[in-house]
Amino acid sequence: MDSASQSSDESESKLVGQDDCPSHVSEVLLALEKSARMPNIYDVEFSKAFEMKNWTAYRNVYGSDKDPFADNENGRVVDPAWVHHLSYSEIEIDVVEEMLTTLLGVTKELRSQFKMSRERIEAAKRFKGIKSLPDELLAKIFQLSVWEMERLGAKRAMQLSQVCRRFRNVALETRALWTALYSLSSQQQTEMLISRAGPNEKFHAFIFFDSFTKLRPIIDSYRPVIPRWKTLTLDYHRWVPNVRAVLGELFGILAMDGARSPKLEELTVNSGEANPHHGCILPGEFQLWAPNLRTLRCSYFIPLISSSMATISTLVIIHEFPSPTRPSPLKTLVELLLKLPNLSVFELEAHDAYMYMNYRDEMPSVTECIKITCFRLQLPNFPLEELSDRGSCIATLMNALRMPSLEELSISIGINDYDQKYSEGTNWSRSLNILSRALLPKHLTHSTRMKSLLFDMWIDTDLPEGDASSSITLNIPFDVIAYTPSVTISSFVQVLFSQRDKVELQHSTSIASERYRLRVLKFAGCEFMKFGEFKGSIQSLESTGIWNGIEEVIIQDCKLLVQKEAKDVVGQKKLRYLDLPTDLRRSHTPRDDDDFR
Repeated sequence: MDSASQSSDESESKLVGQDDCPSHVSEVLLALEKSARMPNIYDVEFSKAFEMKNWTAYRNVYGSDKDPFADNENGRVVDPAWVHHLSYSEIEIDVVEEMLTTLLGVTKELRSQFKMSRERIEAAKRFKGIKSLPDELLAKIFQLSVWEMERLGAKRAMQLSQVCRRFRNVALETRALWTALYSLSSQQQTEMLISRAGPNEKFHAFIFFDSFTKLRPIIDSYRPVIPRWKTLTLDYHRWVPNVRAVLGELFGILAMDGARSPKLEELTVNSGEANPHHGCILPGEFQLWAPNLRTLRCSYFIPLISSSMATISTLVIIHEFPSPTRPSPLKTLVELLLKLPNLSVFELEAHDAYMYMNYRDEMPSVTECIKITCFRLQLPNFPLEELSDRGSCIATLMNALRMPSLEELSISIGINDYDQKYSEGTNWSRSLNILSRALLPKHLTHSTRMKSLLFDMWIDTDLPEGDASSSITLNIPFDVIAYTPSVTISSFVQVLFSQRDKVELQHSTSIASERYRLRVLKFAGCEFMKFGEFKGSIQSLESTGIWNGIEEVIIQDCKLLVQKEAKDVVGQKKLRYLDLPTDLRRSHTPRDDDDFR
C-alpha cells in the first residue's frame, strides 16, 4: 500500500472515529432546514441539484478519466486504491440511505403533528365564529341542518342540543326543530318531540309501514297533534301485498272519532320502485278529513280518488309507464288529473315511457286540464334506440293533454344509450325527430298564454371522451317555439329548427313579426356546440321567418363557443354571452314552506 492510500485511510478512519460525530450528524439536519428556508427554494429543480454526478462519492470513484478495468484483460487485479474508494463510497451511501430513511419517517411524524395542530386552530376559529353569531342566526343554521335530514330531523335536533349549554338553549327555544315525527321512534321520543315543539307549531309526520306494521299504536301516539299536521309522508315497503287495504285501514283510523287535520297542506306517498302501484283508492272521506290539502306527491304510486278534490293545486308523480296489463298507469294518471279541477302545477317523472302503449283504446283522445299553468316533464334514463315510430306511452299522453292556460313548459330528457351513436347516426337523428315532435305536439300552439319553454336533452351516462357526433341533429318543430316569448335549449347534439309539415312558410318579415311571439332564445349548457353548429341553428331559424322578431340570443355555459364567434353570427346588438354555470335539471317541485323543506 502506498503512502497516499495509507494517509487517505487514516484520515477517513480518524473522521469516522471522532468523538464529536453526533455534532457533525446534527449539522446535516441544520443544513437541510437551512436549505428549506431559502426564499427561492421552490424554483430549484431537485432532480438536477441531486443528480449522481454532483455527489462526492460518485466523483471519488468515477471522477477520473482513467478506466480502472483498462489493464484487466488478462485477469490482472485493478488498482487497489480504486477498490478502496469504491468500498468506502458504498459504506458512505449506505449511511446516507439510512439517514434519509430516518429523516423521512421523522418528517411524516412532524407533518402529522402539524396537521393536528392546524385542525385545532381551525376548530377554534370555527367555534369562535359560531360564538360571535347571534342566537337568531344560529337558530336558522340549526333549522337548515335539521331540514336536510327530513325523517331523521329529530335525531339531528337532539344531537345539536347536546353539544354545549348555549346550543341546548337555542335548540330548545327553536320550536320548529322538534316538529318531525317518525313512526319508528319510540313512544318516549315522540312524547318528548311533541312537548318540545310546544302548543302552536305545525308538525311533519312520517309513517313507514310494511306487512308487519301495526298502524293503530302509531296513530294513537300522534293523535294529540293530528289537527296540527302540516305534511304527511307515507313510506311503504315495496313488497307490501295489499296497499289498498293498508291505506284504507290507515285513513280509517285517522278519521276515527271525527278527528280532522285542517292544517294539512301536503300528502306524500312513496312506494318501492321495484313494485309500482296504481289504482289504489284514497277514500272519499279524505277530503273532509284534510280540507286544505294543496300538494299531492306520489312516487311509484298513482291513487284513484272517488270524488273531485278542488283544493289540490300541485301534483308530483314519479312512475313507471309500461302497459302490460289493464288498467294502464296512463289511464289511472289521466283519471286522477280529471279529478283535480284546480291543478296548476303538474310535475311528471316518467320511467320507461318510450314503450309502446298496448291498450291505446283506454286513453281518451282529449284530456282537458284547463287550470294547469306549469308542466314539468322529465324522462330520465331514456333509451333512444328503443323508441318506435308506432308510438309510445309519452307520445300518447302528450297528444291527449290539453292545457290552454299553460305558461311554463319544461322538458328534460336523459339519454342513456349515447355510446351506440357512432354506427347509427342517421337513425339517431330520425329517432330524435320522432321524440321532439311527440313532446311538442301541434296543439301546444293553442296554449296562447305560454311564456317560457325549456327543452333540455342531456347524456344520462358517462360523458363521451370526445365531441358529440356532428352527424346527429335534434330537429325541433318551430311552430311551438314561435309562439313562446322565451325559449331555452340545451342539447349535446346540434339543434335545428324546422317545419313540422310540408306547408308553405310565411317569409314576410312584417307578417312574421305580428304573428310570432319568440323574443328571447337561450342556448344553455350545450357542452359540444361549436361555431358551425351554432351558425347552423341560427340559419335554420332564419329560414322559418321568425328570426327578425328575436330581440336577444343568450349563450350560457357553452364552453366550445367563444364570444367573438357568437357575435359574428348574431351581431353584437342581439348577443348576451354568459360564462356562468347552469343547472337545468330539477327533480322535484320545491316545497313552499316557512319552517320545513
